[in-house]
Amino acid sequence: MVEALKDKLGADASAAYPRLIHDLVMAPPLDAWWWSAEEPEPMLRFVNRWKGLLPQATMDSILDEVILPTLVAATDVFRLTRPSKLSVCVGMWIPHLSHARLRIVYIISRRLRDWLCGGISEYDYKLALPWKKVFDPASWDEHIERHVLPHLRKALHDLEISIRMTWLQNNNFFPLVMRWASIVPVKYMVPLLIQGFFKKWMYANYRYLMGERPRLDEAMAWYEVWKGLFTPELLAEKRVVVHVEAGLDMINRATQGLEISVPEH
Repeated sequence: MVEALKDKLGADASAAYPRLIHDLVMAPPLDAWWWSAEEPEPMLRFVNRWKGLLPQATMDSILDEVILPTLVAATDVFRLTRPSKLSVCVGMWIPHLSHARLRIVYIISRRLRDWLCGGISEYDYKLALPWKKVFDPASWDEHIERHVLPHLRKALHDLEISIRMTWLQNNNFFPLVMRWASIVPVKYMVPLLIQGFFKKWMYANYRYLMGERPRLDEAMAWYEVWKGLFTPELLAEKRVVVHVEAGLDMINRATQGLEISVPEH
């Protein structure tokens, strides 16, 4: 019916149609106004029904003045009560609000920013994981650069590789760092590993081979454990492969009784 009225208005639609819509849709109390971020169905039904029919200015007002403030307010509540629900409630609005508007939720809500920027523990990773689908690529990159990379860089700087493979002891948090590689873009992870990991790993590899004198199968087991921590995306990078293969070459030479030199560390 609304589409038919819009067609009948013809040339007068630019002036008359917005007034008509305001009188028919916006002025009366709407069930859609009785909604919440946790129970968004009434507003979602309203937006789906009227998207494309409402004048753009009217729809923009609803998005900016009704929906966004509700989502921003919800971040403070859900952060404390139902954190796993928050990314779902925000993410379902992506088709309607677009990433550009949803970015406002992150920018405005200081508590959400603080909540997602605590560190790189397993808990922090689980908090950040669902938000990768909510943020647009540019916003996610910004978040990673400002709030994740400094923690990863420090973890690699403090990394002490144990020959005995005692993970999470003696500052050996490399498996945790590599867990983040699943959500941190390769363009950031590769430079981090080149600058903060591979020299330490090659020297630890050397100390293991010279100190323990392992059999080939033992040395390969050591190598495969380390290699297994890398994501397929990282192992597809030539700058990573060259270092991983250098470690394998050292193992092959040492187990064959050939001379190996002390790597730079």
